[in-house]
This record gives sequence, C-alpha cells and structure tokens, in this order.
Amino acid sequence: MKNFKVQSTMAALLVAGVLGVSSVSFAAEDAAGVKREMDATLADFTAAVDHAKQGHKDEALTSLKSGKQHAKSITGAANSKGKQVAMEKATEAQRLLKEGDTAGASTLLEESLNMLKAEFAKAS
Repeated sequence: MKNFKVQSTMAALLVAGVLGVSSVSFAAEDAAGVKREMDATLADFTAAVDHAKQGHKDEALTSLKSGKQHAKSITGAANSKGKQVAMEKATEAQRLLKEGDTAGASTLLEESLNMLKAEFAKAS
C-alpha cells in the first residue's frame, strides 16, 4: 500500500511538472530569437495603439496581451530598466482599456511603444 502512495504521488508530481512547463513562456536563446521577439513585441504594440485610437477595446487588449507575452521572452541587453518602465505603462494602459478608456489607453500605449523602440534600438 505504501508503494502505491509513493507511485501515485510521483505520478501526480510528474503531471503537474509537465503542465507547469507547458504554460511557461520561454526566453529567446540567441540573438536572432531576441530580435524576432522584439519585432513581434513592436508589431503587437503598434496594432494595440492603432486599435485603441479607433476605439476598438477588445482588439487593442488582444494585441497588447500578445505583445506583453512576446516581451517576456526578451533577454539580454534589451531586457533593461527602460523596458520594464514601458511594460508598467502598458499594464496601466491595459487597465484603462478594460475600463473602456481607449483614448487614455492609446496615449499610454504610444508612450510605451516609443520607449520600447528606443530601448530595442540601443540593444541592437
């Protein structure tokens, strides 16, 4: 009976580990991967700004969420304090979008996008 409990516990831990790993964002591991993630981040943030300016709350949220996910994968010099500040602005913009303030969100998203462009240019 004791063996069964140990096996059950081990199986549960294995399943939990696999599920945990499958939902984790993986960092870009080389310069080309970082560049791809930076480009994808900027494209998604640009789309979020455009959607917010047009008053498309849901589309802006979707683009912003995707951009933030790409940004999490960025490592090395591009993962700077400036990027962190830009992401804080993006999080505030996300809150405004959820509240329906697309005008306020578009301003913050534009600021965040410009900061990201500057930080990524320094890292390239």
